[in-house]
Amino acid sequence: TVCALAGLGILASSIAGASCLDYTDCVHWAGSFHPQLGCSDLDGFWDVIHRDNRLYATTICSTIYIFDYSDPDDLEVIASVDLPFFATALALSGGHLYVVGWYRMYVLRVQPEDLAVVAVVEGFHMPGGVATAGDHLFVADTDTFYALDISDPGAPRRVGAVSIGNSGPEDLAIAGHLAYLPTFTRGLLVVDISRPTGMAVVAQAETPSWLYGVEVENSSIYAAGAGGLLVGNTGHPPDSLPSSLALRPYGTSFTGMLCIDVDGTRAALATFDVFVALDLTTPVAGQARAWAKAIVPDGWGQGTCIVGDYA
Repeated sequence: TVCALAGLGILASSIAGASCLDYTDCVHWAGSFHPQLGCSDLDGFWDVIHRDNRLYATTICSTIYIFDYSDPDDLEVIASVDLPFFATALALSGGHLYVVGWYRMYVLRVQPEDLAVVAVVEGFHMPGGVATAGDHLFVADTDTFYALDISDPGAPRRVGAVSIGNSGPEDLAIAGHLAYLPTFTRGLLVVDISRPTGMAVVAQAETPSWLYGVEVENSSIYAAGAGGLLVGNTGHPPDSLPSSLALRPYGTSFTGMLCIDVDGTRAALATFDVFVALDLTTPVAGQARAWAKAIVPDGWGQGTCIVGDYA
């Protein structure tokens, strides 16, 4: 799902994975939802995740929505709740939704047609990424990477923290016992989370410009940022570290990438004004094949996820 500062849009691929001469043969806007906000000049959605036939999304004004997207052409709001803060990222574990944002985190119990706050955790700054692994939740804040015990969702407890400098991560991906953080000032950081009470930064891949999104698929790292799409190798198995970590350009001319999702050999990315679908098989003549693209209307893409033949 392309989550943009103007609204939520559904893109359908009519020729999944095909290489197109005319991009419009491959992709079209299938459905959309535009919130009535008014709290900011940058009205729109900030993050989106999915499970089964549900989309979970947060707006800049911190209204949390659950959508039924069983019919992508007709998104249906089945629940929503307003939270009094600036929400930036979402994670779902069990029957609870974890919403991080400026200065705090909310834990919401997810019911079929309801969202209820069950806990609030204070003391964050401006976190940009959140993810769960087992009974733990990991939060990438402006200068600190936190681990929380969420075995009792109604009473999350901080159990670990490691300094990441004033790096400003905007996303977070976990693979095995490693967490990957794309940052504004320190490239890609890798944190060992095997012991949440004793985490450590174990690798760094420096980049010439900022990174904003990251995905780990099998043994490959995909990082989106100002310079476009960068790719690296995690080593084998995926949760081990190579002797040196480096990212290289993936051969696409698109720059200013803000978010990425990877599903097998397909990647969905959004830039300041364009949605791009990439074929991640071996680049032809050094160039990744962009088999679909669409203009993001009235804003820029802030988050994306692939669900079958939809994004």
